[in-house]
Amino acid sequence: MVQRGARQIGKSTAVIRLAASQNRDLIEVELERHSQLGASFTTLDVDQILQDIRALTRKKGTGNSMVLLDEMQGAPQSLAAFLLAPRR
Repeated sequence: MVQRGARQIGKSTAVIRLAASQNRDLIEVELERHSQLGASFTTLDVDQILQDIRALTRKKGTGNSMVLLDEMQGAPQSLAAFLLAPRR
């Protein structure tokens, strides 16, 4: 899911609350601070992207985890990867 909207209106907070309400682990990545992940997104390899996110955040993640990519403008490739990567 991609949430678009003006800055500072609660988009990230909504995702954080959704994860909490569903008892799901949340792996949050602020892409303006971690723009080096941009190269991972260009691969369109979901497994590689998740592996790089896990390495960066030092969180293992499970089938019950959610990933929040915040401030996607920091790595514009992330949106393309989300739209183009094959679904599993």
